[in-house]
Amino acid sequence: MRSYTSHEALGQQIAKVTTAAQWTTVAALFNRGNGEPFSVAPADAGAMAEVLETVARLVPQDWESACYGLAAAAHNAYDAGQPWLWS
Repeated sequence: MRSYTSHEALGQQIAKVTTAAQWTTVAALFNRGNGEPFSVAPADAGAMAEVLETVARLVPQDWESACYGLAAAAHNAYDAGQPWLWS
């Protein structure tokens, strides 16, 4: 799921169903054109997890499991109090 094109496509699907506030919360995951690794602070990961769980029910079914997978990863980072690492 981490190929650039599928990740970009997921971001497009999420952008279609989020409010401006929700998109602001998760935009950092999808607005990184350089492909460089980055991390998300645990508190931010927790907020992102909530948005991703919400939008998983709103995106087309083909994208639902990807949203839930990202939400689970974000929750894991939050629960562990560790940064959510992206590479």
